[in-house]
Amino acid sequence: VLGFFFRSTISFQTEAGYSYYYQNTLTGTTDVYTEPGSHFMMPGFSRVISYKQVMSLAFGSTDASNQRVSQNDRAAFKVRFADSYLAEIPLTVRYKLPFDKDKIAKIHREFRSFDTLVSALLTKICRDVVVNTAVQYTGEEFFQSDLTPFKAALIDQLRHGIYQTKRKQVEVERMDLAS
Repeated sequence: VLGFFFRSTISFQTEAGYSYYYQNTLTGTTDVYTEPGSHFMMPGFSRVISYKQVMSLAFGSTDASNQRVSQNDRAAFKVRFADSYLAEIPLTVRYKLPFDKDKIAKIHREFRSFDTLVSALLTKICRDVVVNTAVQYTGEEFFQSDLTPFKAALIDQLRHGIYQTKRKQVEVERMDLAS
């Protein structure tokens, strides 16, 4: 029993599907593990933070498996279209973190935990993308046509970045009607 206790305090297990950020607080050394295995750790002076490599975030869903997103952030996104129509848009997004150890270390330095990464970055990106996509459409276009153009624009913005848009008010001095 003592041998098992000693072994469990000087090592930690890594699982498939997770990246682990390891920090020895005594020496300041860090490492990232992305493969399953058993690894040495300094008892009392080590911290291991896990990051799920692939995750799904569902907004507007009551699915209990969506525990990484707080109850307030789980609601469907409220948007206003270009013609001022309002709607609530549910969304499910699947994120995949990089396997590169340097990138995982950078993510850890920026966010310090997986839950903070989800709430401070991934959830906010989803909300911004949905809102910015909605203002490119009218409510009529959204509600009366199929959702394919909207979904395509949404996917494009999530994959390639958010578009910068600018609204301008245009004054028409003269308008002629064709006869």
